[in-house]
Amino acid sequence: MRLMQMSNNFAREMNRLRRELEGNIQGQAGVTYPALNIWEDAECLHIESELPGYQPSDLEAYVTGSDQLVLKGERKPAALEKAVCHRQERTFGRFERTLTLPIPVNADQVEAKYSQGVLHLKLAKSPEAKPKKIAIS
Repeated sequence: MRLMQMSNNFAREMNRLRRELEGNIQGQAGVTYPALNIWEDAECLHIESELPGYQPSDLEAYVTGSDQLVLKGERKPAALEKAVCHRQERTFGRFERTLTLPIPVNADQVEAKYSQGVLHLKLAKSPEAKPKKIAIS
């Protein structure tokens, strides 16, 4: 039973990754999506995203349903007055990224902090996603 559950979880995760990669490939040319780290502890799902050069007012995060996260942002180009740009490798513009979360979360209990170019989201697990101890008699 445990092996079958692990197999189903693996298949679900691989399908999720495939959909996510296909979505990124189909995005606009030149649009980059922020790198993410996702992990969980007993109470929360944590997501970190590297977003250097953004201001908190340039970023938006939404939880839709119980297992979808939408990240949006816009990095504006530097305003260069009386200057000649010789090279521009840093990208700017808008991005939008939608993720299917690995577990259901409580959209009313989300914390978001942006510090030193890193956005950290702390999403409380929904009660049904938390392990429940079973009394054994």
